[in-house]
Amino acid sequence: MNLSMDIIAKMMNGITQSKEWNRICMKDPGISAAQEGMKALLEKASHAISFQLYDEILDAIGEVEAAYADAAILYGMHVAFVLQQTAAHPEDFSRYAIKAAAERRDNL
Repeated sequence: MNLSMDIIAKMMNGITQSKEWNRICMKDPGISAAQEGMKALLEKASHAISFQLYDEILDAIGEVEAAYADAAILYGMHVAFVLQQTAAHPEDFSRYAIKAAAERRDNL
């Protein structure tokens, strides 16, 4: 792994291990509802499958959750960068909006 990716990996780990991230994950109503539904299904499945398979499913769920978290964080960073660039150069957005409005008019 090159140095840049190592730095990003450490930063991502720092974000997902922070108290604020934990608070968000524990308090978010959408996450809480999804976890409750998953727990109910896993409870039903636990009576029909081996402990080893149950444990493998939990590991796979954790890997999926981590992948989604990484993608969400990276997307958030990208959006923050775009917002910063737009704030620094509002004239670029104005030109974009004028061009888009003209294209919509032309397609009527």
